Amino acid sequence: MFRYAETEGDVVAFFTAAEVQTESQLIDAGTGILALVKYASSASKHLVLDFSGVKGISSAIVGALVLASKIAKNKRTGFRLAGVDPVVMDVFSETRLNKVFRIERRSSAKDLLEAAIPFVMTRSDTKPCPSCGQPLRTSLAKQCLHCGEDWH
Repeated sequence: MFRYAETEGDVVAFFTAAEVQTESQLIDAGTGILALVKYASSASKHLVLDFSGVKGISSAIVGALVLASKIAKNKRTGFRLAGVDPVVMDVFSETRLNKVFRIERRSSAKDLLEAAIPFVMTRSDTKPCPSCGQPLRTSLAKQCLHCGEDWH
């Protein structure tokens, strides 16, 4: 759902889908946004969600953004949106969330997109990959999302 890159003071996350429509995509996006806030906070960095290429947004994602903004504020972590498409900006304007979020219309880090890596949410109770030692996403995983090792 996201790719991310780190700069000196920011964690910049890029959406990998132009629209989030299915229930599983909504759950992954919402959970991912909240996990990114936690990750940025733990790294003492600001979170930038780059919406470049996102052409539509659901009310569920808007709700996740509002919650993420509140959590970031409580954790004293900067939170801003960048690269917002005019159609998505209209949604923020109609709901007056353009007054709540710090929004930059242009992408703040397009050059980082090529270097961005997938953001993988892992559980702390999963076993490590037998090849690279990184934690697997679930206890039933048959492929490592870090190194690509496959044991199907």
